[in-house]
Amino acid sequence: MRITCIGSQGYDSHENSSVGFIVEQNGTRILLEASTLVSHSLVDNGFRINDFDAVFVSHDHADHAGGLLGLLHSSSFESFYGIRQRNKKLLIIIGKRQDSCVANIAENVYPHFFSGSAVEGAKIIEGNGRALRQNGMQISVFPLVHPLPVYGAVIKTKTRKVCYLPDTTYAGILQNIPKIRQSDLVIAAAYGSSSLKKDAEQYGFSTADEIAAVCKTSGVKRLGLFHCFQKADITKAIREAEDILGNGMAFYFTERSKLVL
Repeated sequence: MRITCIGSQGYDSHENSSVGFIVEQNGTRILLEASTLVSHSLVDNGFRINDFDAVFVSHDHADHAGGLLGLLHSSSFESFYGIRQRNKKLLIIIGKRQDSCVANIAENVYPHFFSGSAVEGAKIIEGNGRALRQNGMQISVFPLVHPLPVYGAVIKTKTRKVCYLPDTTYAGILQNIPKIRQSDLVIAAAYGSSSLKKDAEQYGFSTADEIAAVCKTSGVKRLGLFHCFQKADITKAIREAEDILGNGMAFYFTERSKLVL
């Protein structure tokens, strides 16, 4: 299984203005998040949207879903002009009862603007539990805790397991320990180090040490963090996570970083 980061900060960052991860295995390619600049980020990293089988959108914030309409537009454009052909609908995976904005874009806005094009549109997979199984890769989604509905995801093959934890409180992580347990990699949004715990609680996030403590008791092999809100705090956040997990067991994702499990 190969993971590529195409953005690790958020919409308020001037350097990494997108959040996104690509997961590949046996010819199946899944995009985690469709942030504002996702179409540009994909091209910058050598990908096109029509290279993908599915897109998982965790919640309706600009740095996670703001580029969905543009992404679908790119898919239509690539097919129409023969840049990358698509012979089936792009699957968009969202959580059950998630904000209707994401579903509305895929089901109503996109077909309205691009009806009759080479791409019919997108297919929504909405639910809580297993959402996709293809070529030995399985993705399932589960609810987290945040001021608005947010879902995490587990991507599994026969030999590898990755747990994706976007914006969520510490309580949201604790209630999903069975999903996290024995993961080869946890990709988690951390507000920052323990010094920012009050702000993290206020805005519905977790801190690096909280995430690492759960990973430690859950048998997680490695922890990859993203989304720290203060760049100057990243080093401290990683140090705190490594103090709990061990040296080299925690790291911070940067754009274009790649990992093979």
